[in-house]
Amino acid sequence: MKIISLKSFLFLLFILQSVLSFSQTTIIASADSYTWNTNPGVNYGTKRLIISADTDNTSHVRHSYLKFNIASLPSVTSAKLRLTLESSPAVTRNYTAFLVNDSWSNGGIKWNNAPAVVGASLTTTNNVGNVIEFDLTTVVSDHITNGDTVISIKLVSNQEDLASFIYSTDTAASNADKPRLVINDPTLSLENEIESDVNNIAVYPNPTTNTIFLKGLSTEGTTVYIYNTLGQLLKQEIYNENVDLSAFEAGVYYVKVLNGMQQKTFSMLKK
Repeated sequence: MKIISLKSFLFLLFILQSVLSFSQTTIIASADSYTWNTNPGVNYGTKRLIISADTDNTSHVRHSYLKFNIASLPSVTSAKLRLTLESSPAVTRNYTAFLVNDSWSNGGIKWNNAPAVVGASLTTTNNVGNVIEFDLTTVVSDHITNGDTVISIKLVSNQEDLASFIYSTDTAASNADKPRLVINDPTLSLENEIESDVNNIAVYPNPTTNTIFLKGLSTEGTTVYIYNTLGQLLKQEIYNENVDLSAFEAGVYYVKVLNGMQQKTFSMLKK
């Protein structure tokens, strides 16, 4: 039996993976707001989202609520709730998501009329830099199976005396930072079939060792996302001259370039 080298194996894997892209659908929150126990009769529907806990649970407890319309989804294989913090906290923080009933509106929700929690907590997660991501695949799939086209989520902090400030649909400058459900479905397709009007975009060098660059697209307002082969988001940043991958292990990754309504996904080999 012929044994191939690690270098040959990685190259073969890169070729095989080059035809795998992620058919991605992003659903922006249809409603989002936070509530504050200090001002139980006030609505914050046009403000940024805030999540905080308080040592004595008396004055600085703030919960955030999100609502999504998922009627356009026939099925899902992966559903991630993704939020963008206004800045990366110095200390990693921990958050929990709950399912709540849908009897609330963006302009009407307050602490004293907030929707009731349905069941136990869905999941707990930590932020990675300025990104908070929850895996909601199971609950979204259950909603689709049951014909429920709306899903509402409550977010709470598990750390006392630390407030997290999150972009809302009203305060984010672009869809890339708005509260969003990201649906990934791995599909076999050629890279140049993803978006026919952005074929001039390229990522180089590929393979790379530490750094990648973009060409063929204005850097203004361009966001770069790095995923592993499982579709998990590893890095997200506004593009500025280059993207540093020195901390990544050798292997195959996916680079999604988003500029306005244009996007393209590339497979990339990190040596």
